[in-house]
Formats: sequence, C-alpha cells, structure tokens
Amino acid sequence: TYDATRIDAGRDALARLESSLDELGAERALLVCGRSVGANTAVVGPIRAALGERLVGIFDQTTPEKRLATVLDGRERVRALDADLVVGVGGGSSLNVARAICSIAPLAADRATIRAQTAREGALPELGESSPPLPNVAIPTTMPGADLAAGGSVVVHDPPGATVAPGLDRVEANITDDRLLAAVHVSDPALFATTPPAVLARPALNGFNKGLETIH
Repeated sequence: TYDATRIDAGRDALARLESSLDELGAERALLVCGRSVGANTAVVGPIRAALGERLVGIFDQTTPEKRLATVLDGRERVRALDADLVVGVGGGSSLNVARAICSIAPLAADRATIRAQTAREGALPELGESSPPLPNVAIPTTMPGADLAAGGSVVVHDPPGATVAPGLDRVEANITDDRLLAAVHVSDPALFATTPPAVLARPALNGFNKGLETIH
C-alpha cells in the first residue's frame, strides 16, 4: 500500500496541524531542527502553539553535514522522552535527520552496533515490515525538496584510529524506507517569511532545476 503525505499549504496552515495530529493519534512530539531555527521565536513560537501539550521536547542539534552521530543523539532523546512523533522543522538537512531518527528509533540495537552496520553497509539498518518507523511531520522553512521525500542520506565520520570501515573517514549512508514519507506536510508562508531571501534562493533554484530535469 502507498500512504500519501497529507499536505496543508497556505496561511494559517500551522493552526490546522492539531486536527491532523488527532487523526494520527500522536500524543508526544519531539521537534527536530538546527540551532538557528531553534533560537528563532518567529518560527518555534507558532509551532509550539500548534503542538500545544503534545510538544515534549526540542532537539536543535541538526547541521548541514547530516551526521549519523546527530541522528543517534536524536534517537536517544526520542527514547528518553517517550516520543511517538518527530516534527522536522527547517531546511533539507534537518528534515533528512528527522526522518533518519524515525528510521532507527524502534531498533533494539545499541548505538555502536547501528553505527558499525551503517558504515559497513552504506545504509541505515532497515526495519522489518512488522516494525514501522516512527511517524514524522515535515515543516519546511525553505524549499528543499526533501520535505516530500522518503529517502535521503546521513554521513558517518570515523574518528582517527577507528576500526569501523577501515581506511575511510567519511561514509555516506542511504535512507531507504518508503514508510518514512512525512505523514503531514505543513507549508505556511509565515514560516518562509522568517528565512533570509539569500537562504531561500539556493533551494528554490535547485527545485526549479529538478523540475526541468524531470521534463527532459
């Protein structure tokens, strides 16, 4: 089966998030973003209001590098807070990391085992059909394209002398579970307005380029 993303676009789209989460049955949400977004009250304030009592924590450690270490840290926050939903906010990297956290959150394996397997196989460990990933909500503040994707990648950085992936100091690992497609996508112009035009321009042109490639 294919479960499409519910897209809510337009002004006051955030105000309608509560009804979407009611349908999902989610009660404990972890907000995942970068530090600049996490410190921006113009972004986080309306999202806090929309999530209300469902918001149990904010993990504001994502970076453009999309490090596996960050994903593993986020998984620990999910478990510590008993979160049943991840809300990714920001650009493509933050949304990518949010999906990756959802992908490994249900795994029983410890941090070292997940890291070793990811570096060795070039992909995050896959969940079985009977073990669904944690659901996620995508709230972009740029136009990344990653907001409507199920896949992506993370990067494994080996410290000096590491025994994982000998000879490699950087392994890009894929995220391949189609079930990681966002359950809800919120596109609110008020959030885009908080992003500097120069930051918006690059992903916008990237999206335009992808559209041309599709036609070609």
